[in-house]
Amino acid sequence: VLAAAAGGPLAWTCDLGPMREEPFLRHASLPAAFSARYQIELATYPGHSSHVSCLSEGGQLPWLVAHEMSDQRLATRWCYRKKVEEQFCHMVNWWKALDPEKHFVSAKQGTLLTGMVRGGDISMMPWDNDLEMSFFSTGANPILDWCSWHTGWQKKALCIAERLQAEIGVPTKMLFDNEKVWLHDAQLVFSKFKVEVDFFDVDIEGHVERPPISVQMFGCSEVRLHWRDWEYLFFEVFGGSLVKKVGTSGNIDIDAVRCEAGAHNACIPRC
Repeated sequence: VLAAAAGGPLAWTCDLGPMREEPFLRHASLPAAFSARYQIELATYPGHSSHVSCLSEGGQLPWLVAHEMSDQRLATRWCYRKKVEEQFCHMVNWWKALDPEKHFVSAKQGTLLTGMVRGGDISMMPWDNDLEMSFFSTGANPILDWCSWHTGWQKKALCIAERLQAEIGVPTKMLFDNEKVWLHDAQLVFSKFKVEVDFFDVDIEGHVERPPISVQMFGCSEVRLHWRDWEYLFFEVFGGSLVKKVGTSGNIDIDAVRCEAGAHNACIPRC
């Protein structure tokens, strides 16, 4: 048409009104092939829709894949983080429901930083690969009284881990601690216990003062925190640095620096 108007060859068209195209975003999705090629699990089209395509771990444990990614300074996968958040809320709400007046959950290490200053009310940090929590009670902790018919520490600890797994429906195993074993076998004291619950390190203890700060985590649970614990972790352990510490345990000042910005679409910048 423009060529004809400029004196060029004749052009023919229909004598109709403008033909408007339907907005692309109304039909946009996240094809599995595109997701796998670019390692994208979530696509959000503002004002229209969101699509999820969870990637395969290729037969590896999801936790191991997440650790390998964070060790290379890559963001862990969205689907993995959502699963961890859901389990975190399930465990917190299960524990509090047993005794709403006395029971509470506290966060530690990197989870403490997330809860206080890094947007834990919304989600995990993109570089998180696990979370740490404590099942506390202002009174006696009933978990420590489970399996009381066992006199040896190891049998008692194994029994408690098995019952805890049955109660919350998440794989659980005991964590060995020489000091706690000695206290139990020499003094018959079983006042603290630690287990690994799938993606979580969980401390169990009773007669703990309830911290004054209440923080919402992931929009579905509440944890209690002390400001002094956050100050120690942030200023004493990490020296007040705002650099994103990736590939660390959350209480050790080390950092994964292998990823070069721009080398991977999931590479996490240092600031």
